[in-house]
Amino acid sequence: MSVITVTNSGDSGTGSLRAALAAAAPGDTIAFASGVTSISLTSPLVIDQAVTIDGDHAHNNASVTINGEVIVQLTGNVTMNDMRVVSTSAGLAATANAQAGVKGSVGTDGLPGTQTGQPGTKGGDGDPGGDATAANGAAALAGTPAIENDGKLTLINSTVTGTASGGKGAGGAGGAVGGQGGAGGTGGTGFASPSGFVNGGNGANGGTGGDGGSGSSGTDGAEAVGGIINTGDLTLEDSIVTGKATGGAGGAGGKGGAGAAGGAGGGGGFSIGIGAPKQPPVNPSAGGNGGDGGNGGSGGNGGDGGAGGSAVGGILNTGKVTVVGAAVLANDSATAGSGGKGGLGADPGTGGAGGTGGSGDPFGSNGLAGSAGNEGHTGVTGAAGTATKDILNDGGTESGKLTINGRIFDLNTDLSGQASTVNISGSKPTTFTYDAQSLSGASPKTGTVEWKILTGADGPLLKDFTGPTSGTLTFSSNATSADEAFSIELSADAAAPRDEVFTVELLDPSTGNVIGSLKSLTQHVVNLTAPACFASGTGIRTARGDIAVEDLAIGDLIVTVSGVLRPVKWLGSRNVDCAHHGRPAAVYPVRVQAGAFGLGVPTRDLFLSPDHALYTEDVLIPVKHLINGKTIAQTTADSVTYFHVELDAHDVLLAEGLACESYLDTGDRTSFAYGHSVTELHPAWGSEARDIALLTDGLSYAPLRVTGMEVELARAALAASMLAEVRPAEVRPAQARLSAA
Repeated sequence: MSVITVTNSGDSGTGSLRAALAAAAPGDTIAFASGVTSISLTSPLVIDQAVTIDGDHAHNNASVTINGEVIVQLTGNVTMNDMRVVSTSAGLAATANAQAGVKGSVGTDGLPGTQTGQPGTKGGDGDPGGDATAANGAAALAGTPAIENDGKLTLINSTVTGTASGGKGAGGAGGAVGGQGGAGGTGGTGFASPSGFVNGGNGANGGTGGDGGSGSSGTDGAEAVGGIINTGDLTLEDSIVTGKATGGAGGAGGKGGAGAAGGAGGGGGFSIGIGAPKQPPVNPSAGGNGGDGGNGGSGGNGGDGGAGGSAVGGILNTGKVTVVGAAVLANDSATAGSGGKGGLGADPGTGGAGGTGGSGDPFGSNGLAGSAGNEGHTGVTGAAGTATKDILNDGGTESGKLTINGRIFDLNTDLSGQASTVNISGSKPTTFTYDAQSLSGASPKTGTVEWKILTGADGPLLKDFTGPTSGTLTFSSNATSADEAFSIELSADAAAPRDEVFTVELLDPSTGNVIGSLKSLTQHVVNLTAPACFASGTGIRTARGDIAVEDLAIGDLIVTVSGVLRPVKWLGSRNVDCAHHGRPAAVYPVRVQAGAFGLGVPTRDLFLSPDHALYTEDVLIPVKHLINGKTIAQTTADSVTYFHVELDAHDVLLAEGLACESYLDTGDRTSFAYGHSVTELHPAWGSEARDIALLTDGLSYAPLRVTGMEVELARAALAASMLAEVRPAEVRPAQARLSAA
């Protein structure tokens, strides 16, 4: 494996980055000479090798920037270390090439009656105006991101900045005007004489006006992604992604063509007298009736507007994203393209005038005027695109701890659906995990802490914490669990000073009215973690055999699941008054029945706090997530004494023969005492916060899971053990360790 040094900051040529990539073998590292700080690309940089690109000159920060109106396309196994990738991209607008419709031909006029009393012929109908043709030019081009990864990309201490805008859609063309209807022919002349008469001929009807042509639809605007499109495997380690994206607007629909007027009706033939003066009166002769006017043509419909392009600011992910260390999506923005306006419908044609009746005895009747046509319909406005500021997870998966604009989230597998708090959207269920450490590290005395979270099976629950003495919980319309809300309230106030008393108001989201409040009762309300606790009497495996947890001493050697002996570093105890607790279900012990996991596992009934994690399937699972109502069930008690066992490192010990986690310090040590009992009327702990702290603590023995494949496998193992009905003879009654109600 060799190091290839880039000495040319140009797009290509000897010593360029492109040349270095062409010469690199799998496993090589590409470095940059000290004078090369910027690479300006004029075309996409395709990387299909397994290489490392290291842009750190002084081994302390990113020194090299790749920039241009291009994207870096990756299909290989690539590591970028200490690099900056900066891109600005504007997609080209669509070209229309839509043709307007051709005007309809005018109808021919009808012929007059050529003989005495003969009717005229009908006027010809006007032809409809032609429809506009659909746009057949080039489609709008997408705004491209800084990086497009279809391979395996690891970004370490790197920055990706992308600004992209999608091209606008093309407008539709207009429809043509319809042809006017032809006029009806006039009737032939009549006569009256002593020897006879002929009435005047009837005028003919006018022709119908042609309908206007329809306008064509506008084309769609193009999408834009600012930061990264990931269809492969992306790892972000101590890196920053900033993306700004604007979707292209849809093209407007073309206007419809106007309808044409109907032709006028032909006039009736008139009658004339024939004979010498003073002759006997001539026979009377009637005038011909006038023809009806032709109907006007309908106006053409306007074309529909094109859809606006969607926009994703940070990451469009259909693959896998893993976050290691600190990674940030910062200052992302996304603006969806607006839909094109529908084309206007055209005015209708007027009806032709009726023909005038001919003179005679009697006069002929006038013809009826033609009816006006219908007005054309306005086209439908195109749908606006969608905007996702930070991450659009379209069927992909994400894991790790990610900071979005300064707020840290633990992203479990199956991210999803429309979380307005962080602008994450997609098609799968979402699990957000609260990170207690991110808030506890903030100083409420020097700045405002703002936190929002989506959690729980009861629906979205938004949490805003805006200072050291107050907080607000806002329920969604389908959130029903007040208990869950209270636990989130506690965990989210981790930054509050320990000597503050504060009130939390519960709001109705539809009205904003206060529907309840919770007030802290002790100065220790901010001791938020639900610790890993053993009920008194639990046998802990030591080098000297099983010893009741209350009889352990500092320095005792504890047998861990790996067989390594670890010394006891600290012991804590606490008596919990369950009968007067505001949320007793959060602190009632969970009983793991003897043999629940198989013969002798555990050897006796084991009582744990609800959040105490068991080690199974190579992960830690809080026992409350394994409750099945039979072999693992929550019990009730007036009070219970819980014990902490902290080793010199977080590990898994054997309690009644079952693998359980040891204590991990998450800030609640002062809520427990060593050597004497501590009792609080309303202890303010017992929540999911313990789970979260462990998720984000790098010192934990194993990953913690509350959902997913490992949890389902553990539940399946419990069900199999129940079917086998394997139980040892020795079972200690629950009352031996609990103060029963």
